[in-house]
Amino acid sequence: MTLTNFENYIPAIILQRGIEYCHAGRVHDLTKNDAQWTATVSGTDEYEVEITIEDEEVTDWYCDCPYDGGNICKHVVAVLFAIRIQCKKVNPYIEKMEAESVQIEIDGDVRQALKTIEPGQLEPFVLEYASEHTDFKQALLHRFASAMGNPQALNTNHLHEVESCFPDSYIYTCYHGEEIIDFSSVTSGLERLQAKAELFFNQKVWGDAASLALQIIRSVGEHYEEDRYEYYDERGEMSFPCEESKELLLKIVQSPEVEGHLKEEIWQELRALNELSALGDYCLLDMEELTHQVSLYALSKEEALALCDKAIREGEEEGRCSQPVLRKAEVLEFYGDEEAVEQLLQNYSNSLGVRNRLIDMLHKQDRNEEVLKQVADGISLIETDSEKNWTTDDYALEWRKLALGINESKGDISQAIAYCRDLFIETGGDGIYYRKLKSWVDKAEWKAFLQKLMRETSFYDSFDESNEAEIYVAEKDDKALCCLLTSERLDLPLVIRYAAHLQKPYTSQVFAALEARMRTYAEEKMGREHYKRLAEYLRNLKKLEGGNTVVERLVNDFRALYKRRSAMMQELGNI
Repeated sequence: MTLTNFENYIPAIILQRGIEYCHAGRVHDLTKNDAQWTATVSGTDEYEVEITIEDEEVTDWYCDCPYDGGNICKHVVAVLFAIRIQCKKVNPYIEKMEAESVQIEIDGDVRQALKTIEPGQLEPFVLEYASEHTDFKQALLHRFASAMGNPQALNTNHLHEVESCFPDSYIYTCYHGEEIIDFSSVTSGLERLQAKAELFFNQKVWGDAASLALQIIRSVGEHYEEDRYEYYDERGEMSFPCEESKELLLKIVQSPEVEGHLKEEIWQELRALNELSALGDYCLLDMEELTHQVSLYALSKEEALALCDKAIREGEEEGRCSQPVLRKAEVLEFYGDEEAVEQLLQNYSNSLGVRNRLIDMLHKQDRNEEVLKQVADGISLIETDSEKNWTTDDYALEWRKLALGINESKGDISQAIAYCRDLFIETGGDGIYYRKLKSWVDKAEWKAFLQKLMRETSFYDSFDESNEAEIYVAEKDDKALCCLLTSERLDLPLVIRYAAHLQKPYTSQVFAALEARMRTYAEEKMGREHYKRLAEYLRNLKKLEGGNTVVERLVNDFRALYKRRSAMMQELGNI
């Protein structure tokens, strides 16, 4: 087959799905190297496709998808169409999804048969054949979708079609009795329907596109809860069809060609879907946010604001109005009423989420003095809050960073020092803030300033770095570093790393502490992995000046004490 006639060699349903994938923009990173083309195709996962074309002949292809229904999959077909469009070999088939633009060789026997069929005989045959052959039915519906029904109404029930993606066989029992959900069979069916919904959208049959997307969300929500998907969906696969349906619904309501009554219908349906608790409980889809986004296009300004006001009143009664206020602000912003947005945010600024939005707004407008006031007042609110949590701490951290930057840029060093000091403590001694403080604080006051700051800070240590040790190294404070390294607060690899920075008077103390900890480790930890780790510690210690003597003593003692531990002996032999 060639690039200009490959359609003649591909099953109709595979061809159609490939067309849909190409049209939906699922082919990415299409590149050519000599005769080989490569691309990534977005489906249930990201699939890598390779196609070899020599003198327009398609000689070889490969896709890493799990498809086993034949020798060519929809992903390869999608890339073939993408290649042909790029090479401009034929008129783009994908542009309007019209079959007549494809250069397909017409079967002469079929043409002759159509001429001889009696009027009224074709329709019964098509109805019967379509009922028995799903591929033919789908191709027929895809081809003539634009001629079916009212494109501006939710006039098609896709319940049966979507529910067919959840057959009884999708839950099976493995050999040791555990229930397993065959996600590939479920998601592949939903993936096909997603492509069909996109096709409806591209053909401007918006009602069917929306109906199908809404039913996908409903079916996933109902099955997820009923069949306990949450126990098996470790990768969150079932969130993908929901998110894709969400994006399609937003495209529909945002289109100026779609009539208002259809947008309102979509909004009403989404309100009903809010009752499906599984969607939110298992983070499949934020239905409240989607419903709100659709309301911007489906409702009038007055209607949208009235809903927001109702939600705010209810939120105030329950002590949580931040989200409704922010959504009202979004409505006002959508209609360009910036003054009303600011006034609303000011009125509810005791809510940290609202204050954060206000600070962001003021900052974008370069109203820095007002930003600093809002930050200071907001931090005071947090510090007096008896129910502080990680969310409030995050707000305080980001606000302090913002205030630090503003004060630094305008040269107010005293305020910059105050915020920088707080940030140093909050971040567990981050070196960025240490270096800023050292450059700003008077040299005569620095030592006392730093000592007090270090006492107030709970330092952060990672697997390869200690903020506290880094500061002692920078300050050349061997005494403090030695105290830290002998305290057993740091893991052995960190102790060995920072011991290299000590002068001889302190090295012997740290080596003694290291030797004691390694002896304890060797005694208590058993197993190949622990022995490998012990050997690594010893090799690193050996690299330090004076460390070789300690290592030789430890290795000799371990060989005597633990000679029956053959795995340890093997690892010690690698030192």
